[in-house]
Amino acid sequence: MRPLLFFIPLFLILVIEGIAIDFLPQFLAKTNLLITPHWIFMFLLLMTFKFDTNNTFYAVIYGAFFGILVDIVYSDVLGIYMFIYPFVIYLVHISKHFLQTNFYMLLIIASASLLVVEVLLFIVYSFVLSLDLSQAYFLFNRYIPTLIANLLFLLLLYVLFSGMMERWRRDLFKE
Repeated sequence: MRPLLFFIPLFLILVIEGIAIDFLPQFLAKTNLLITPHWIFMFLLLMTFKFDTNNTFYAVIYGAFFGILVDIVYSDVLGIYMFIYPFVIYLVHISKHFLQTNFYMLLIIASASLLVVEVLLFIVYSFVLSLDLSQAYFLFNRYIPTLIANLLFLLLLYVLFSGMMERWRRDLFKE
């Protein structure tokens, strides 16, 4: 039953993600920076680190479900987030067996996995929508601002949900 409770914060994050840009300071909103909130993805990363065990894949399943919801609500290409989110979460799930699962490693993994998500999105959108952005523009105007915004949100999620996820994992899986 407890894994189903993750639906509530993920759904709220999905709704809030759409209005996140409205809360940016005006000087940032008027620049050519492209900040994309991947808050659902950040929550799923935290869930992978703090809740999922070696044999559970709740974050991957939620990634597919909420990925399709992100596609339906916010994306021009149906199915892109539905495949990218669970794919990258699965890669993180596999790699966490070889890494420490502390806060600093979470930040490093979040940065790398967000880069993978953004590059995959960039590749797909380049083919489907014929985007023509240089790599430097992508790096400085898209990835770095998106990374900073999403890491700040991950910090907030860590404070709010980390302890709860660890308790639920211990209770549910008797660790």
